[in-house]
Amino acid sequence: MFPEITENFINKKPFLSENQIESFNMGIKHSTGEKFMKVRTVDGKIFIKIVAPNGVISNEYINIPLYYTTEQRDELVKYLRHTKGLIQDDIATYLGISQSTVSNILRG
Repeated sequence: MFPEITENFINKKPFLSENQIESFNMGIKHSTGEKFMKVRTVDGKIFIKIVAPNGVISNEYINIPLYYTTEQRDELVKYLRHTKGLIQDDIATYLGISQSTVSNILRG
C-alpha cells in the first residue's frame, strides 16, 4: 500500500529485519494527511514511521512501549502528549483508541 514506508522500515533505522516484525498496519493521520506505518516487533516494541504528503519520510521514529493494562495505557497517553508533544488525534490513531478517550485520560 505504501511501499516507500515499508522499504524504509526494512534494514534501515530503527534497523528492523523482516523476521523481527510481528505485525504492522498502515494508515493516514486525519489531522495532517500524513501516511504512517505502525510496526510491532516480536519483542513487543512498537515503531511508527511517517511520510509527509509531499513524500518526505521522517528520519525520526516513535517508539511506543507495549502496554497491558488500562493504567499503563493512560500513562502512555500522558507520556506521548506531554513528553513527545503528540496531539490527541495522533495518539488516538497510533494506539487504536478514540480521540475522546485520549481527551478523557488527559483531563484526569
